[in-house]
Amino acid sequence: SVSFLMQATEQVGCTLLYRRRLLHRGIVMKPFQGVFASSPLWLGSYFSSTYWKKTWRRVVGSLLGSFFQSLGVIWLLIQFLSWAYHPVSCWASQHAWVIIPLILMGSALKAVWMCRPLRAFEERLKGRDVSIGIRVGDILEVKDALVVSTNSTFDTNVSGGIIDPKSLQGKFAKKYYSDEAHLDHDLENALKDQPCKQIDDGRIGKKKRYEIGTVAKISPRNRTVYMIAIADLSARGAASGSPAGVIESIGKLWHFVGEHGSVDPLAIPVLGTGNARILLTREKMIREIISSFVAACSKSKKRFCNKLTIFVSEEDYLKYEIDMLELRSYLKHVCRY
Repeated sequence: SVSFLMQATEQVGCTLLYRRRLLHRGIVMKPFQGVFASSPLWLGSYFSSTYWKKTWRRVVGSLLGSFFQSLGVIWLLIQFLSWAYHPVSCWASQHAWVIIPLILMGSALKAVWMCRPLRAFEERLKGRDVSIGIRVGDILEVKDALVVSTNSTFDTNVSGGIIDPKSLQGKFAKKYYSDEAHLDHDLENALKDQPCKQIDDGRIGKKKRYEIGTVAKISPRNRTVYMIAIADLSARGAASGSPAGVIESIGKLWHFVGEHGSVDPLAIPVLGTGNARILLTREKMIREIISSFVAACSKSKKRFCNKLTIFVSEEDYLKYEIDMLELRSYLKHVCRY
């Protein structure tokens, strides 16, 4: 059944992504290394159930259209050549069992390519020299100014278990800082003029709590980074945020970038959908980020950045069935109207 096929393809996609990670860690057995080392991660997109739910009609239509189009062209070519050289017609009749499968194979490859998964797109905001895009990939691999979500105490302790090493903040700290003390020093300098309150509830982390939406601008290795507080930490280190708090924080981020940042391209993750535990889907949060940015642009005379790119991680794209076609339609509508 179609349901079984979609479940099976999703499992294959997750297996592909999982094996690629194992290869990165040096765990995959040698017989598989050549296969997965040369396979780009976007191949997993073909095995997403969302892809097949949304595009199987397009794939079938493209396959049939390409097949009959190619068959018609080849038939006309054979007829023309037969007019000049009669044995061509006999040869074609004798080898039809080879010609038709080749046409079908070529049509299938063309259909797969023409209906390839949508992984990146952007739209220009009407009346502004600003573009907004959504992209599947690793946000840490681009050179744009970066937004990293954090907690209201700006705790950075990964080794002590306060910050998850698999979170964006944990990965960012590992890539750009040799130790936590260096990051703490940069954050302290960035936050020295920000209001805060002292807390003493026996927590093992930092004792200064800043308002939700507070932004600290730092520049590790000549890259501009905006660390924004979107959730509070309990005394035991558990993060908790709210949709309203995250959305309010996003609005404060645009204001901060307009006042203290540059107009360089800005890369932002899908805020709050990880350890902050907010009850919004990733697609809903992407829409909130887009609408917040467009609203801020319409109200302000300033240009916050030349380009805003919302990054969806590869794992989230496959696991949570992010519908990129729907998001592109929404982005087009918001940017045009």
